[in-house]
Amino acid sequence: MAAHSSCRVQMDTLEQLPAQIMTMMTNDTEAFVRRAAIGLVESLVQDRHHRARILLGSVAGSRSRPAVLIEPAHGNELRDGVHRRLMPADLKRCCVDEDLEVRIQSVHLLLAVFGSIDEMEAMDDLASHPFFVADGDVLLESMMLDFSRLVRIEAIRAAVQLRSLHTSAPPSGGKRTRLDGTRLAAFMGRLAVLDVGEMLRRCEPEHLYQEALDMDASVLDEMHEAGEGNNILTCYDC
Repeated sequence: MAAHSSCRVQMDTLEQLPAQIMTMMTNDTEAFVRRAAIGLVESLVQDRHHRARILLGSVAGSRSRPAVLIEPAHGNELRDGVHRRLMPADLKRCCVDEDLEVRIQSVHLLLAVFGSIDEMEAMDDLASHPFFVADGDVLLESMMLDFSRLVRIEAIRAAVQLRSLHTSAPPSGGKRTRLDGTRLAAFMGRLAVLDVGEMLRRCEPEHLYQEALDMDASVLDEMHEAGEGNNILTCYDC
């Protein structure tokens, strides 16, 4: 965290630092560097001072300054001259990274981008929230089906956390009613019906072992004669 705090201080004087960090989180050849960069971006997104500077679009919810989507012009810059922000493509690329620890860290970044229910309720155009601009709902749901059980567990826990945020926030001034029928409401509706206990149980190693033991023996039947199809052992041809 000391490194994260130091980086936030540097950002006030070094405008290109966010662009460098976000390039590392998607393009660096070392997985541990990508993980660290994602963790740093997560920390910055959670910081109110830097949140709007990092995320694409508006998260302020101001009616006098409606959210405007900013598309990249070229390289690491945007049309308005502001240095590179976190783009939807960045999040999507992190969520499908080949390294499972990077994908786990990406789940935490999705939570940070989501922010709070109050923040979303304050927006006139919920579709312009960075979480939905990046299809964060789709990404999180797909990560609950990740081939790595560790990623699935983290994504399921994130879903539980988001679900609790929604259920614990009392409606105020009719805002919750205004959000009915929105993408947020649909997303929370899907999370509400998840059988979390069963999903987590199916991620347990013992369950996976039992699935292997209960496997239909017919899948082991060979469909080809020796020397054909999958039965070709090229190492024996030497």
